[in-house]
Amino acid sequence: AYSRKWKNNVHAGLGIAFLNFGMMDAYDAGGNPEGKVQANETAITGGLSKQVNNNFSIGGNLKFVYSILGQYISTGAAVDAGATWTSDDSLFTASVVLRNLGFQLLTYVEGMREPLPFTAEAGVNFKPRHMPFRFNIVAHQLQRFDLTYNQFLKSNSIDLSGEQSFAPEATFGEKVFRHF
Repeated sequence: AYSRKWKNNVHAGLGIAFLNFGMMDAYDAGGNPEGKVQANETAITGGLSKQVNNNFSIGGNLKFVYSILGQYISTGAAVDAGATWTSDDSLFTASVVLRNLGFQLLTYVEGMREPLPFTAEAGVNFKPRHMPFRFNIVAHQLQRFDLTYNQFLKSNSIDLSGEQSFAPEATFGEKVFRHF
């Protein structure tokens, strides 16, 4: 990774991340060995940030990703963006971040475009006066309100007594607090 400060409170950076899963044994659907395959992923990121004034700063990244999973190869492009506001006394900070807003350029399987793992997050940080610690609250997955997962929510399940059972739907409060 490399970062440099330019004039007018602009910072620029470049980074490369490589994750190598190594060589693995490959098997067909029947469990028969088919030799060895490799798997690795690479991300090349370039970013800019600017302190707009004493309280507000913004930034963004442009990412190119490359993935090899055995015989399957995929590439993609994504953007990250964020903004931060800090109070004059630095006791309160609020930020919002959008990550992985993008798409596949080359799909693993022709005609099967998969979404990138887009996420929206917001956080606040508060330091009480005369105390040596800070409180942080971060809300994640804000792009989707209902994070409830229950595989039996709408199915016709039978309980042990032979009666039909349905899982109760999550309440509004449960759905809100799943983001923290």
